[in-house]
Amino acid sequence: MKIAVAIPRYGRNVLGGAEVLGASYAKKLQERGHSVEVVTTCAESHYGWRNLLPEGVSFENGLTVRRFPVLGECPEFPTIEWYIQKRARIPYESEIVWMRSKGYAPEMVEYLASSDHDCVIFMPYLWAGTYFGVRAVGHKAVVQLLLHDEPYARLATTAEIVASCRGIFFNCEPEKRLARRLFGDLLPPSTFGGLGLDDPGSFGMTAEAFRSLYKLGEAPMLLYAGRWEGGKGVPELVRYVRLLRHRRPRYRLVLIGGGPEGPRRRTPGVVPVGFVSEAVKHGAYRAADVFCQPSRNESLSIVLLEAWLHGTPALVSGYCAVTQHHVRVSGGGLWYRSFGEFEAALELLLEDKKRANAMGLSGRRYVLDVYSWEAVLSRISKALEEWFS
Repeated sequence: MKIAVAIPRYGRNVLGGAEVLGASYAKKLQERGHSVEVVTTCAESHYGWRNLLPEGVSFENGLTVRRFPVLGECPEFPTIEWYIQKRARIPYESEIVWMRSKGYAPEMVEYLASSDHDCVIFMPYLWAGTYFGVRAVGHKAVVQLLLHDEPYARLATTAEIVASCRGIFFNCEPEKRLARRLFGDLLPPSTFGGLGLDDPGSFGMTAEAFRSLYKLGEAPMLLYAGRWEGGKGVPELVRYVRLLRHRRPRYRLVLIGGGPEGPRRRTPGVVPVGFVSEAVKHGAYRAADVFCQPSRNESLSIVLLEAWLHGTPALVSGYCAVTQHHVRVSGGGLWYRSFGEFEAALELLLEDKKRANAMGLSGRRYVLDVYSWEAVLSRISKALEEWFS
């Protein structure tokens, strides 16, 4: 099968769940014998969508990558965005104007419309490339929605995407339940995709080496990995840890990744490490006593699954249906909805090591059973054969 995987951005310095998932699908489907290319934009960041990467075709990490330039942001975008965030009704025409500011690359859409791909996998729904691309290729489109319970999910353009594609990949059951609630009979056939993960084994830095590198000593270590944004709950997490240190001064929060709303420098109890290599990231997972996922809007949470592969117990936001589902089903940790619950959960995980270790191992078993690459590829390959045979 000839497949295009259309994602907003692709590159070494790109950070984002949809981008990681799409690149992984492309690589693994190619390894299974399909002819695959990545179709994307010249942007490196969704902040401003500046065209920083050269357009055209390149060969990167064993994949053919085809990049197209993005149009600039429409002047009306901030005003329309404000109304959407306030859940106000806006005209359909305004939605289209707003969507054109979400990484719209018209040449990419034209290319996909005229190409001979058997299937185009788009992700996420909240990207102009998905909206205009699905409209262009219609029956060839499969969409990995990466759906959140947010105002954008209730736009007419989102319902159009759902109603116009051949099939949908969901990451987990809560995402599918949300889609049923929002779109009802508009939903096309679907299956569970999700990022597959390989058992890291002994790959990467040891826990001891990571703690030594960042001068962490033997203090209880909490870890966050991903984008440092308010939407990911990072400012709240930092605030909670600083409050905790008044009573438990040995606690340390380590943050890997980056973004505009994280701490800029190291302070007592908060260590912003920044971007790290894959080897160092695995060392961080090993070194952590607890992995924290404070985000309220996740459709999968790759970093949570990665942490579980190392047997690290998790503490997640009780306001996120997806991560709470993972924890409930796996038994891999706890969740919280207030500072008091956060403090109590941490105390249990850090004081009762036997129970915490058992939770971490339960999380690991869950990932290997449900989100191994063999399990994921089996599900999506079967669906593609049924939908495009």
